[in-house]
Amino acid sequence: MGGHSLRALVLGLLCGAIACEMGMAQRTLIVDNTMAAGADYADIDLAYAASQSGDRILVRPGSGAPYALPSDVSHGVRIVGLGLAPVPVWGDPRIRDLPDDQVFLAHNLDFGSVNSLVNPIDCRGLVLLSKFHGSPQTYGGSVGVLRSDHVAITDFHYHGLQGGIAFTDSRGIVGDSVLHPVWGAYFVRDGQSSPCNNFGSEVWIVGGVIEGGGYYRSTQGLWGPDSAVYTRGSGARTFLTGGVELIAGEGPNPLTRSSCPPDANYWWVLVTQGAAPPDPEALYVVRDPNISTRGCWRNPCGELVHEYPTAHPGDAHPGQQQVIDVIGPSNSVVSLFASLIHPSPPIELPIGDVWLDPTLVVEIGCGAVDANRDISFRTRIPDWMEPGEALVYQVASLSPGGAWDIGPPGFAVVW
Repeated sequence: MGGHSLRALVLGLLCGAIACEMGMAQRTLIVDNTMAAGADYADIDLAYAASQSGDRILVRPGSGAPYALPSDVSHGVRIVGLGLAPVPVWGDPRIRDLPDDQVFLAHNLDFGSVNSLVNPIDCRGLVLLSKFHGSPQTYGGSVGVLRSDHVAITDFHYHGLQGGIAFTDSRGIVGDSVLHPVWGAYFVRDGQSSPCNNFGSEVWIVGGVIEGGGYYRSTQGLWGPDSAVYTRGSGARTFLTGGVELIAGEGPNPLTRSSCPPDANYWWVLVTQGAAPPDPEALYVVRDPNISTRGCWRNPCGELVHEYPTAHPGDAHPGQQQVIDVIGPSNSVVSLFASLIHPSPPIELPIGDVWLDPTLVVEIGCGAVDANRDISFRTRIPDWMEPGEALVYQVASLSPGGAWDIGPPGFAVVW
């Protein structure tokens, strides 16, 4: 089959899939605090109170004043900030007990001017937070995930005081995000005391930049670096891949990337095993070999070095071309697949978890990675796709030795 025929087939299948999803879509509610023509509500919390599962809430920039988010979220909606810049919002939304047949999506929102915390709790459905700026919290971070099956965070920017994202007894992915807190960018923990290989939390950190920050020790009056990724307890596992960059903490005397923290309590990647003795068979951190340890890892439960294929989708705008960058294992052949997002938990396979909708998956392209392990694919987002539609991409790779892998997903929200 020629390239043009394959491209037409893929776009035809993709458009068909989107048409099916659109047929199932609920209402679209417009929020604008100036109540300009076409607006339905003056604030997000008012729109959410009137919404039903599956509705879209489109938020105009309005006057520029922050919008109020609902404090309790019990059904899935898609909240999308319109415009080039993220729309200012405030509040502490607790996304509780999201059913496994629903999606909660928030895209292009800015918590940066207020102290807010997004809390997915006991969620079985998909929670997707995309293109948003985290709150400069004085304590506790900006996103706290508790006992939730699959939470995806992508293009997240956080420059705050303590902890960007915390996962407890949860599974999820953070893609192409930039975190620079004072104390710890990521906390991955299980909250239990159990053997090292009983993984209560499993988190993929794919691409982006992680800075450990500068931690102020009040007892000594000194600045020191803190851990960029902190995996605590005896049932937590962290994957570092997709070109993620680790940078040491800052302060009056910033560290260079080739040096190690002078304080043994603070590391770029810190792993503690809980009450049980370390299990040498357990794998707390799975990292790409291109991510240097630089001698600054503390990991009593061991690690695995492995190359995974990863997808890094660019912006998705109706009628425009989208570029999806792919990083694959060395000398591998990769295939990029896509589907609409869906709420069900990932399908667990021996070669990796599948986040794609199994009812309709399309192949975007296939090819060999270059010497830098990179390859890019292009597709076109149809003109009639609506804001709030979202795509998930995954890469399958075949290495020269015959090993197959399915990497973590990448996400793109149309806006």
